[in-house]
Amino acid sequence: MPLTMVTRSKKVDDDLLEKVVEALPAIIATDLDVPDNPRARVVPDDIVIRFQESPFDTVNRDVEVTVFAAKFEDRARTGQFRSEQMRRNLQGILPDGTTCS
Repeated sequence: MPLTMVTRSKKVDDDLLEKVVEALPAIIATDLDVPDNPRARVVPDDIVIRFQESPFDTVNRDVEVTVFAAKFEDRARTGQFRSEQMRRNLQGILPDGTTCS
C-alpha cells in the first residue's frame, strides 16, 4: 500500500485540502499502477494518506505530496515520468497560482 504524505502552506485552506485528498487516491493509483505486473498493481483504495503539519516544516510549495511505494523495476524505469505526471494531475485540480510538487 503506497503511503502518501501531504504538507500544505498557510495559503491552502481546509476546503482546498479536502479537494486534494479526494482527488489524490485516483491520481496516485493511475500514475503508479503497472498493469503488466500483478504485484505492482495499484487501485485508489490502496492509497494511504497522512498529513504532516508542524511549525517546524519547511514548505516550498503550497501543496507538497510525497509518495512512498514498493520499488518495482517496471515502475522505477519510468519513475521520473510518473512523478511529473502526478504533479501535473494534481496541478490540474488546484486554483491558478497554487503551487505543488
